Formats: sequence, C-alpha cells, structure tokens
Amino acid sequence: MSIVYFRHTPDRSKIGGYFDEDDGHIYINGRASKVRQSLIIAHESQHKKCFDTKCKCWNSRNVYWCEYHAFRAELKYVAKKDKVRLWQAYFRSVINDLRKFQSKETAYPQHFQALVKVCRLRLFGLYAQKYGNIFAIATAVKRIKL
Repeated sequence: MSIVYFRHTPDRSKIGGYFDEDDGHIYINGRASKVRQSLIIAHESQHKKCFDTKCKCWNSRNVYWCEYHAFRAELKYVAKKDKVRLWQAYFRSVINDLRKFQSKETAYPQHFQALVKVCRLRLFGLYAQKYGNIFAIATAVKRIKL
C-alpha cells in the first residue's frame, strides 16, 4: 500500500484524505495530526480493500455502503488500539463529521447516514460510555439518538 502525503491545495483543502483507484495510492493531508492521520489511513485503507477485493459496495458505487465499511473500519482500528488519546481524537472526529455532513455547505447525506449507523453499533456505544462524552456525541446532530 502506497501512502502519499499532501499539503493543502485549493481543491483538497477541506479533506483529510482519499483513495485514488486510478493509481492505487492513498492520499493523506500532511497537515493533519498524527493521530488524525492514523484514523484517515484506517478509513481510506478500507476503501482500498473494498476496491481490491471487488466488494459489491465499491462496484455498485453505493456511497452509503462504501462509507459504512470505511467508518466501521475506523471504529475497529480504534477499538483494537484501545488508547485514550486515540479514542478522544476519534470521538472529536465523529462529532465534527456528523456536523459537517449535515451542514448546508457540505451536505453528504450518504456519509451522514453511514456514520449514524456506525454510532448505533454496540461497540461504539461501549467505548463512548468508557472514553467519550456520550452527551456531546448524541447532541452533535439533533436527529441522532444513541
């Protein structure tokens, strides 16, 4: 797996990373913190895995399932490491993403729905109670009920 780090460019200024199926590389925002980069790598690695294994979600271009797999991969990565700092960064990321995906400027309804589904997983709830601010997560988006 090849990871390429980039700095802010006009067209990529608001993203943390992406997987490019044309060249097979994962591109990561070099200005993100190391902890945030590890979350982005987990997320984008799952996209690459779906592409490489010809997963139905990737081949059908079903954004919801592609993002669900990637957000779930982030959760599993963080659960496997089980470090307080990583969990705190993860929960901050979830709250920010929920807000961003629902905002009028950057509406990503399939991303939002996929992340909400991950927030409802038992694994997420267990660690949210242990490490996160469950109230902040639950109120980040009014429509979400944890």
